[in-house]
Amino acid sequence: MKYSKALLFASIITAWCLVSGVANAADNAPVGKALKKEYYFLLPEKASLEKGSKENKSSSVMTALAEAIKLIGVKSGINISFTFSDEDEIRRVGSVKFAKKRIGKDIDFAVLMPSLYVYLKDKGVPIEPLVTYTVDNKKTDHVCLYVRKSDGLKDINDLKGKKLMDNKAIEGAPSVEEILYEQGITAPKEKFFDIVGGKQRLLDMAYSVVFRNADAFAAAGVQMKLSSGQDARFKELEPLVCTKEFTNLVIVYYNKTDPALIETLRTNFSKMHKGKEFQSVKLLFVALNGHFVPVDDSEYESWRDYYKRALKKGWMKKADLYDH
Repeated sequence: MKYSKALLFASIITAWCLVSGVANAADNAPVGKALKKEYYFLLPEKASLEKGSKENKSSSVMTALAEAIKLIGVKSGINISFTFSDEDEIRRVGSVKFAKKRIGKDIDFAVLMPSLYVYLKDKGVPIEPLVTYTVDNKKTDHVCLYVRKSDGLKDINDLKGKKLMDNKAIEGAPSVEEILYEQGITAPKEKFFDIVGGKQRLLDMAYSVVFRNADAFAAAGVQMKLSSGQDARFKELEPLVCTKEFTNLVIVYYNKTDPALIETLRTNFSKMHKGKEFQSVKLLFVALNGHFVPVDDSEYESWRDYYKRALKKGWMKKADLYDH
């Protein structure tokens, strides 16, 4: 039996909400220094956890992630509470002063966009990567420009002067600029494209191309994978050109956290897709064709190089991201 992506994720959210309050005996509880009574986890989307939220499916995934993290904490012998930040606050988290003040005090773990992670890490904020996730069993993804198949476009030059629905940044990075850079195009995007908007929601951007209000929009592969089943018309969209592969979003931890706890958490995240107590959430891993995996700092070198380039060329300032 085939399920639509919308029904699939509705089932995931329902299942996680039902099991999130179930007590589980701690598995592989860490042996080390005394653990804190409570650990705090920063998530970037408060609205996604509110009942009746009408956020898009990416936000629904964040909701599901929060429920899974809560269960992982119980399984690892700790209590996890959540703190949140909206889009503007995420940009303030980009302030080194702000991050150093909170990391290790009222933030122990955080979900960070990769560009924000390398920025904070290289500025001396005491964080390390815990895990990332795989999609189609890869730790990496790319951002592509999506267009209508019926337009018959062949390469990036066919989009010159065409309407781009631009949202400034994908996954915390000005990705359209990177696409142009990798294609050897030196013109700024404002001169190469006819910029027609600044919508943030993926579905809004996709519909703008479907209904011919725009000719292209940028999105990460995982975003399109999770949204493609919501409307049959999205099958008429295809990637024209993409960036190179970059390591996915990262969950980080305060680097003075008990090493035994970190190893326990890393193990439990990595085994989540196999654990009996997580049977009800395996639909998520089926949809993504992936799971959580350990990751280290060296795997974000491509992001580090990209961020330095984006900063030097003024892309970060133009997108108003972090301490540009």
